[in-house]
Order: sequence, then C-alpha cells, then structure tokens
Amino acid sequence: MKLIRTVSNGETSVDIYVMANGDVVSEENNYFIGSINDPEIEDKIDHYAEEWREVNWNQSDWADYYGCDVDDVEDCMDDDMRDYDD
Repeated sequence: MKLIRTVSNGETSVDIYVMANGDVVSEENNYFIGSINDPEIEDKIDHYAEEWREVNWNQSDWADYYGCDVDDVEDCMDDDMRDYDD
C-alpha cells in the first residue's frame, strides 16, 4: 500500500492509497476509486476529493452556510435544529 494523496478540509483529512493490486482506495472503508492503470485516474481522484469535501465541511464552511462567526457555529446549528423541531 502506497499513499498517493491526502485530501483535507483544513480540520480533518482522508488518505488515498494505491494497493498492491493497483486499486486506488480511500482509507475510509477502503472505498474503491479506480485502478492506477486507468488513464483517467487523476480525474477520478479529483472527483472523489471534491465529493468528500462537499460531505465533510469544516467550521468555516458551516459559518458561511449559517452566516455567522466561526466561534458561533455550534449555537447557530442548535438554533437551526430548534427551528426545525418546531
């Protein structure tokens, strides 16, 4: 197994590896991205990274979403959940 890329959102990250058999996988559940021999593997890795970042927002992303300061994100989330429950 060889590390080929680390994808990060600034707070958390995921590593992408090439396995001995040529499979390119993420460390999260060995998610299969493609084969290292695929001429489009870089595009597939980029696509995976983009989707991973969309799902794994950091505090700054949440602050932008809620229109609040980074230090207030948890309060904004709590307020949003209370509004949703009403």
